[in-house]
Parts: sequence; structure tokens; C-alpha cells
Amino acid sequence: MSAAPLHFLVAELCAAKSVEELERVYDAIRARGTAALRTTATEFSLRVAGFPVRLQRAAVRLGVEAGGEEGKHLLLVMIDEGNVEVELRNAAVRALDVDTSSGTLSTLLSVLSNEGPSDTELSQAILAYLARLPGDCDWRSAVRALHGSCLNPLAGVVHGEDRSRFAALFEAVDSERRTRRGPSIVYQRHSVHHVPPAPSRDGTLHNPYLDEFQRWEDRPGIDDDDRFWELRDEMFDLKAAYAYAIPTRAALELLAAHAPIVEIGAGAGYWAYLLRQMGVDVVAYDHEPPDGTYRNMYFEGGRAWTDVLEGGPEMVQKHGDRALFLCWPPFGDPMAEACLEAFVGDVVVWAGEWRRACATQAFFDALDQSFEEIAAEPLPAWLTEDALRVFRRRTR
Repeated sequence: MSAAPLHFLVAELCAAKSVEELERVYDAIRARGTAALRTTATEFSLRVAGFPVRLQRAAVRLGVEAGGEEGKHLLLVMIDEGNVEVELRNAAVRALDVDTSSGTLSTLLSVLSNEGPSDTELSQAILAYLARLPGDCDWRSAVRALHGSCLNPLAGVVHGEDRSRFAALFEAVDSERRTRRGPSIVYQRHSVHHVPPAPSRDGTLHNPYLDEFQRWEDRPGIDDDDRFWELRDEMFDLKAAYAYAIPTRAALELLAAHAPIVEIGAGAGYWAYLLRQMGVDVVAYDHEPPDGTYRNMYFEGGRAWTDVLEGGPEMVQKHGDRALFLCWPPFGDPMAEACLEAFVGDVVVWAGEWRRACATQAFFDALDQSFEEIAAEPLPAWLTEDALRVFRRRTR
């Protein structure tokens, strides 16, 4: 075997049917020195996606033993490859030497973005690796190399006390998000209002979102698995262009009955846009009003339909004489909780799914404890059970 050309040995290694055979061929390649290991690492980088677990394990060891750019590249390919076993992707992260090159950092940040704020073992392994890097890393170059769609999920991965450890990284992420243009929003076909629209004189309501939703729902193939995924992409485009909850006339009239209103987390301000058409007094805030960039992770590329002021829960106390309106607060985000804690008024109006996919359980518990539901109106919804619910504060 030792006299066989290296490419024959690599092919035999990739075709090994047992651990014993794999070890025998691997030892023969190792005996030829570091150059042979690095050549093998390069070949493995091209094939690792289709490897069985035994070869994936060998690939981690090969990446470490080969070293150099070839070994590092193999480890990065394994980390980036979703078909590799999670424990081996984690092992590949731990095997990486400290490296501040833009290529390494951008690969790890891209994977971290794909993991999202789900606190997976892989995301924790990557964060632990990044925490080992020196403080003078060139995060801006690494972030600039990322695909734009990575930026918002990445911004949501590290939060709380972790932000202090990665302040320079997330300063670079936030800076890049605010300067890049967002993706084209196909469904935002109508003129964007940067001033409150005049109330409709004839009582009509310009509600293109409801029309778009009904067209989407009537599309053929909605129950076909293959067609569904294509339609699901359109669903996300519609949410980014309009709102996460779909307003109806009945729901808007129920909400309007409790005006004046302050809305926190208004996103693109679509509900406020419709309310203002009806002559309703509403003040709308969002932490990151959409401006056509990646600035707002929920409305990438979208723009506000009406005036949306910059602000969050801290603005609630300034409007204690208004009903508080919350529309699909982000799941797991304490924003809605903070709004409720700061709110001194008597009426809270909620649009979204109840105790699922929105806000936090602590928010729902607090709302149930201090308020009672007095009215509700079902909403059309994207594969959820949405409603507009009105709550009045219990007797103090």
C-alpha cells in the first residue's frame, strides 16, 4: 500500500467500509508526512458533505493533524456543512486554533447567524471560540464579507451580559445593517406615506394587505408540500412589507373604539396607517423604524407606511392617557413585558397569537393577573390563530 499513489490512497480512504479499514489507510497516508495529510485534507474538503459519520470523525482528526491552511479550511467546511453531525461540528470549532483572519471569522459568524438566538450547542461553541480572540479583531472586515441576510439573525444571537464581551463585534454588525440596502420587497406596490394620510371622506379603507392575503390563500397548491414552501416564501415577503398581524375593518373599529392609542413595536406602521385613514388618533413607535435597509430584522427592505417614531417601552409612560396597542411582539423578547410594567392606563389591546409565537409567558401571566378580557375579534392569519383582544385593568 505504501507504494500506491496518494490519490489512490485518498480514494480508498473515502471508500473505507469499516473503522479498521479506515485506520489502516489513514496510517499509510500519515506515514507520507504533513504534505500528504494536507493534500488529503483538501480532498476531504470537497467531499465531506456526503461522508458517513466514521469519515466525518476522521475529517476532524485530519484537520487537526494536517494543520496549515488546508487543515483549517477542512475544519471550517465541517463547521459550515449542515450534513455533518452536530457533535462533530462542535468538535471542529474546538479544534480550531485562534485565528483572526476575515475568512475564518466570516464563516463562523455566518454559521452563528444560521443557528439564530436558539442557544444551541454549536452556537455556544462558536461564541466560546470568539471569546478567546484578542480584542483588536478586525470585525468590520469579517462582517462586511457576510451575506446581507446574515446580519439581522446575527444581531439577535448575543444578548444580555454577552453583549459586553462582544461589543466591538456587534458595533460592526449594527453599523453594517444600517448601511446596507435590504432585499427588494415585491409586495410593497403602493406609495409609501411618510406623513399621516388624510382621513377617508367616503368611509372606504385602503387595506392592500388583506387583499394580498386573500389572493395568497386562494392560490392553487396551498396544500401541496412542494408548492407550499414556495408560497411560504411569499408569506414572509408579505409580512416584511406590511405587518405580522392582518387587520380587518371589524378589528380596526374595535381598536378605534379605545382611542387615543399608543402603539409600541409598530414595525412598518401598517396598522397605524389604516387607523389614521379612519381619523383615529394613534402615536406609533418602533425601536428600529424600517427605512429600506436591514436595520429592522422583521421588516428587511421595507419602509414605513406612515410616521413611525423611534422608541420602545420607555415611551409608554409619556402616553399614560392612551390605550396601549401591541401587535405581534417578538417571541421571547421582554419588550411587551416592559411595556406592560410601565403602562399606567386602563386598556391594553393585543393583536397576535395568544400564548404562542409572541412575547413571553411572563407577559401573558402579568396581563391575565392585572387585566381582564372584555372583547375579541378573530383575525385572518398565517398558519396561526390570531385575534385582536381588548383588556381592561381590573379594579385596583
